[in-house]
Amino acid sequence: MKKHAIYTMSIVCLLYSCNNNVTKTKQQKITEISTATLPSFKNKIDSLFTSLEQKNEFMGSISISQNDKVIYQNTIGFEDIATSEKASNATYYKIGSISKTYTAALILKAIEEQKITLDQSIDLFFPNIKEAKNITIKNLLNHSSGIPSYTKYSNFLSYHTQPKTKEELLTLITQVQDKHYTNPKAEYSNSNYVLLTFILEKIYQSDFKTILSEKITAPLQLNNTYYLQNNSPDIVQSYTYNNNSWKELPITDLTNALGAGGIIATSTDVNNFLNALFNQKIINQNSLGQMQQIEQGFGLGLVKLTLSSRSSYGHHGDIDGYSASAFYFPEEKLAITITSNASNNNIDTILNKVLKLYFNDPILSISTKELKKFTGTYYNPKDSTEESVFITENDKLVHVIQNEFKRVLIYKGNRTFLLEQAYAEAMYFTFSEDGKSLSIKQGNYNGTAIKK
Repeated sequence: MKKHAIYTMSIVCLLYSCNNNVTKTKQQKITEISTATLPSFKNKIDSLFTSLEQKNEFMGSISISQNDKVIYQNTIGFEDIATSEKASNATYYKIGSISKTYTAALILKAIEEQKITLDQSIDLFFPNIKEAKNITIKNLLNHSSGIPSYTKYSNFLSYHTQPKTKEELLTLITQVQDKHYTNPKAEYSNSNYVLLTFILEKIYQSDFKTILSEKITAPLQLNNTYYLQNNSPDIVQSYTYNNNSWKELPITDLTNALGAGGIIATSTDVNNFLNALFNQKIINQNSLGQMQQIEQGFGLGLVKLTLSSRSSYGHHGDIDGYSASAFYFPEEKLAITITSNASNNNIDTILNKVLKLYFNDPILSISTKELKKFTGTYYNPKDSTEESVFITENDKLVHVIQNEFKRVLIYKGNRTFLLEQAYAEAMYFTFSEDGKSLSIKQGNYNGTAIKK
């Protein structure tokens, strides 16, 4: 069992092919069910957001579309608490690292136009970057370049509110890299996408704002999407919750973020972007497939989220007090975006609650007596130090990770339990009838474990 891959990704939880007729039938069925239950679904989401607002847990906007049609929108909270100005569905939010998906799409577009290649080294663009001859554009896209993120060090907070030039950012990235070894292991880094921004500007001989407009926002009529729009009356102020009240946070100047996090948009525009991307209106099917290839947790500007056995692709974003999540479920043709300027709650928790209400899966039950057969410690027969521990709490089977983290498992029938994860493939635990062994499946990994 790949202990690091399975357990580490669990803790972080901070192209299919089939017969066309089968796919069409399944999608039609989902559409019919969704249409029939839409009023109930809307009422439940309204209740959820009303509760969040009343409890001072969230301010922000949500947009959901199915088959490229908006089925739900809602916005709660304020653009500015001091003036009591309420936010609306037309309010702009900084979307942080969701900007990376736009940047990645532009890079894949440039590859389609034969301006660059995925496996091209970056030394032509950045001769002063250490190991540039061994770092490819793909390495930048899927965070396997080994270049540390210039935003992860404490001195970033000493200058993040001040504008930065291209030269200053390159110096920062080079200085940070000089302090660390180049590491082929994937590690999330904003530096990668700042460098991709500069590559795009170099090959198109234009600024990123113009490239974004010409290739994405103008053709798709995304009229509520902007780049490096630091100050606008329609951008909400961001807040943090402290001492029972919301406090304003300093504003990061977006010249510090560029294509790594410099886009602002309405939640609806982000959803429209997702629909366009996955319907090949920006890049072709082959390029989209490359974006969806997940290696060490990262695709090309995308991450994978699995909920109730359903796969989706998208990205999360955090900057100052802003947070956002935007994901697309290809099989269900469902897009969902949540943007926030103040959250006293994990935005992924809200996302999961909304999706569970949308899918409305039946809850399967299993007796307490049966559950108890599956409690205990199971070990990998090839390496007894690799263990999986299960306990019962409130008539649920719970996976205990490294004696510290607990994850409630979802019963899927036939002695199979599901562990959902935001940043990794879902895990399935299938127990033998006597509870003395189990099989573990996660993506392409299949393993077995024996009860101690």
